[in-house]
Amino acid sequence: MTNSTDLATNISPALPGAAAAASDHLPVFVRFANPFAVPPIITSFSVSNSVAKLTWSAVAGGRYRVEASTSLFAWTPLATNLLATSGAVLFSTNVAGVQRFLRVRTEP
Repeated sequence: MTNSTDLATNISPALPGAAAAASDHLPVFVRFANPFAVPPIITSFSVSNSVAKLTWSAVAGGRYRVEASTSLFAWTPLATNLLATSGAVLFSTNVAGVQRFLRVRTEP
């Protein structure tokens, strides 16, 4: 007669009082959003001679991107990895021809 061991029984739980069925010991990875991260707020916008100037509040050392859209559904990056050196960022772009929506986002 062969002696066999059932590996699914007699496994100690991960924590005292935890059910054996919950002791699979699989790793759990969680990504938390920073509740203190301040979103960029557009503080001024102007268009003159086909040049749009966009200013937003920023956190010094933060990185931002400006995106454009004609439909509000599909967004195209105009500039990425813009480093804020103070509490505000000024961005200028040519807007001749087509009407577009602009938005500012923080870089991950």
